[in-house]
Amino acid sequence: MLYATERARSLDIKPTDSTYVTAIPVILLMTESTWKRKVELYKKFGLTEVEIFKAIKRQPYFMACSEEKIKSLMNFYTYTMKLKPSAIATYPRLLLYSFDARIQPRFNVLNILASKKLLKTHKKIAWLLTQSEAKFLTNYVNKYVDQVPDLMELYRGVKTIDL
Repeated sequence: MLYATERARSLDIKPTDSTYVTAIPVILLMTESTWKRKVELYKKFGLTEVEIFKAIKRQPYFMACSEEKIKSLMNFYTYTMKLKPSAIATYPRLLLYSFDARIQPRFNVLNILASKKLLKTHKKIAWLLTQSEAKFLTNYVNKYVDQVPDLMELYRGVKTIDL
């Protein structure tokens, strides 16, 4: 337990922080070598150590993801979506979401809206992925269903749309 409190302190997570109660179990679940491997894995995708530690402070479960999930999602976010690593560090919850249930459907919707020039370019894509289900449906699916008739089916994964 002392190890976990020392690690939390080194990440600037204080016992008074709301994330402290989450950080301690996450730290305790990992060996030192696993922790180091995950830090190195995030670095391979362009995150700095400072960004990684800030992300952990915001969302300790950022480190609880399996190495396979980290690789898969970081590949998708950085290479397919072209998100900057710093955006992922700013929104560390992105690593916690289900790819099939949340990320892929939203990416499909945002892609089709962008292709039809219906998506405002000033919106931060990473932020749009973190919106609640109700807000996303209201602002990006239901709002444009008249202009893109199959948008709801695309969002639900029932149909694909060629761009």
